[in-house]
Amino acid sequence: MQRYAIIGHPVSHSDSPQLHNAAFAAHGLDCTYEAIDIDPAELAERIAELKSSGFAGFNVTIPHKETIIPLLNRLDEGARAVGAVNTVVHRDGVLVGFNTDIQGFQTLIAPYAQSISTSVVALLGAGGAARAALHVLTTAFPPKRVLILNRTIERAENLASAFSTSGTPIVPESLFQDGLQDLIKTSTVIINTTSVGMKPYTDASPLEDVKFQKNQVVIDLVYTPRETALLKSARNAGATVAGGLEMFFNQAAESFRLWTGKEMDVKKMKEMMEIG
Repeated sequence: MQRYAIIGHPVSHSDSPQLHNAAFAAHGLDCTYEAIDIDPAELAERIAELKSSGFAGFNVTIPHKETIIPLLNRLDEGARAVGAVNTVVHRDGVLVGFNTDIQGFQTLIAPYAQSISTSVVALLGAGGAARAALHVLTTAFPPKRVLILNRTIERAENLASAFSTSGTPIVPESLFQDGLQDLIKTSTVIINTTSVGMKPYTDASPLEDVKFQKNQVVIDLVYTPRETALLKSARNAGATVAGGLEMFFNQAAESFRLWTGKEMDVKKMKEMMEIG
């Protein structure tokens, strides 16, 4: 039996075990997938345990997408370009890191490509998901400008610096500033890459007091709950909204392909999980 997992902290909210176990069953594969909560202080030790226990691969979520990199033997081109990993393949004692968030995010935002190309994009967060989003934005859908809004300005500055040669103007900003409403007002597309609003803290929003406009597109990569407090606020203001569910399924399908060499039937999986 092949064993797979998702590692993060916290990780109990994840729908990944349900999805991947259903996909394994649909293909008749003798595989299991579980959620493993790993404290950041124990990451190196626990990765060594996963490796020695014979796990064939695992997904990586908050807060380990960047810190896991030194613990891997090799990165594929996408993970190297992004500077973050969300999928690991273990073969013959070698751990190889990939970033399938790239494919997932690109699929999610493709319908809004025209809006993005002529606008300022406000990117909330500066972690691993933000790195994948910024990579896609600067390579596939370059906007006029990207504002990176983060709680700690230093992380926003570091992320902007990492993509300084992209050709897209990138401006780091603090999420905690008096001019936040004005910054959001200048942005046509707002993308939340943080975990704020994720189950069980569903009343929280990264933009608590911001007023949205009808001409804006607000995208939240959080997929549990399906409509976050951020999306509800934007929808009530008449903005176009999109949750992270499509990204979740498409990044998972790419991870599944890397592990098994088989295609996940995303439509069938959505139906099986009772997701429209």
